[in-house]
Amino acid sequence: MEFKDLLENDRKAKEVLKKEREAISKLERKLEWHKKRESKLWANSGPFETILIPLCKEICKRKGFKYFDIYGPFGMNCETSLYFSNEGKEKNVRDSRMNDIEICKVDTWSIQLTYNNNTESGYQYWTGEVTNRYPKGSIGELNGENNVYAPLPANIDEIIKLLRYSAKSE
Repeated sequence: MEFKDLLENDRKAKEVLKKEREAISKLERKLEWHKKRESKLWANSGPFETILIPLCKEICKRKGFKYFDIYGPFGMNCETSLYFSNEGKEKNVRDSRMNDIEICKVDTWSIQLTYNNNTESGYQYWTGEVTNRYPKGSIGELNGENNVYAPLPANIDEIIKLLRYSAKSE
């Protein structure tokens, strides 16, 4: 073996290494693209995007409400309130799926929901009943754990019947 053969072997090894690095770089770019895509899909697959917002839009459509807003989730039980009104304004933000309803200043219809794996839909609504399971001022009481929930019906017309009317505050 001559020195020129060693140099040729070195050149070939560097070419192979360069091709491998290019292939790795290409795979890393592809992986990064898939990670971004997954992140976008994940961001658009949560309960707000797949359940709550479509539900609110359908309720607005069926009842003729102009606006809806979603408050929450709040507390340990992640209670989320859906509000509907004919008074409000569209949010002037990039993601304007929901509106802006000043719930104390306008008449509203609403329902309070929480998630529970033990129900068919996974969602429950607050019946308006309250127990004394947790003492006044306790963490449980402050987080709505005394609220009585029932399974949310699968039929949207039945859900509409559960909406509670609240007159604007004077």
